[in-house]
Amino acid sequence: MLLLLVVTLLIGRFGKILKQVSVQNQNHVIIKESVPESAALGKLLFDVKGQHLFVGSEVISLTDKECQVLELLHKNFGELIPRDTLMQKIWIDEGVITGRSLDMFVSKLRKKLSADPDLRITNIHGKGYRLEIVNDFVV
Repeated sequence: MLLLLVVTLLIGRFGKILKQVSVQNQNHVIIKESVPESAALGKLLFDVKGQHLFVGSEVISLTDKECQVLELLHKNFGELIPRDTLMQKIWIDEGVITGRSLDMFVSKLRKKLSADPDLRITNIHGKGYRLEIVNDFVV
């Protein structure tokens, strides 16, 4: 009985730590598991829990799916996330989905992120998406 209590306490203690570590899925893509409740995203502030983007005094609301897509892209900022990985992580419990659903949410997110012209969701044709900051400086 005491052993069961100790094991339960250890799992509770180390389970929280393990959730913050990167994991690999079947496609060998690293998906980071923890994101702060609010995070700077270029010139924007991303409130994950409240599902909002803040630009100065403007508040941009996000839908559940938009927030989930942006959260995954943010967790893996600058890294390519395959389309299949995004679809599996976001629509895992919803049965049949199409790639066009993902494209639609990315399109909506691009419009909402347009307040910062340097912040972009880049499409790598046939591969996936990447959230990145693109500097247009010419020297």
